Amino acid sequence: MRIALLRDMNLVQFQVKRAHWRLWDFEAKLLAPFGTTPARLDMLQCIDQHGTPTQSLLMWKLGLSASTVSKMLKRLDALGYVRRDVDPFDLRRRVARLTDDARALLAKVRLVLLQSGVAAKAAARCLVDLPLQPERVRKLVEGTRRVQWALEDRAIFVPEAGSPANPDLIGALMGEDRALFRRAIEYCQSRFNHLPFMYILET
Repeated sequence: MRIALLRDMNLVQFQVKRAHWRLWDFEAKLLAPFGTTPARLDMLQCIDQHGTPTQSLLMWKLGLSASTVSKMLKRLDALGYVRRDVDPFDLRRRVARLTDDARALLAKVRLVLLQSGVAAKAAARCLVDLPLQPERVRKLVEGTRRVQWALEDRAIFVPEAGSPANPDLIGALMGEDRALFRRAIEYCQSRFNHLPFMYILET
């Protein structure tokens, strides 16, 4: 019994590791045409959610070390997405602010991936349609949270999900936005080539 239990726990670790790598790879390739990465998007969304957060707040929300947050903010600053200003309420601290370029990037991601429903459909494919079954989603969240906490990770950030807009949105996308949308759909289709194209769009 003990050997079987240890084998199962090793299997859980392996499966979580593999799922992480595959989800990260999927999201990274989906975001590449937008010129960003999953980690940078999480950071930008977290800053956007909290206005002008301190580095300490970003560390807590994202579950990252001080050095990692500092390096990411410096990189985002160099890319023109973030400004680091002195906190007017505590001159020893700095706060992060989004630039116009960052707001434009987030707006494009929201429009093309979130509001169009592409991100939700991609998540449904990755999680085998779990979003259509709320109770299974709740149990999945609880289970993965327990694994996260067992590994001493307390990150509580919730990435923006958005909500699919009316069906006319896709037809209203123009120029670069429409090209990005088509590229995202083509990528999803290539990753989920065992599913019909319209299934990806309509589910």
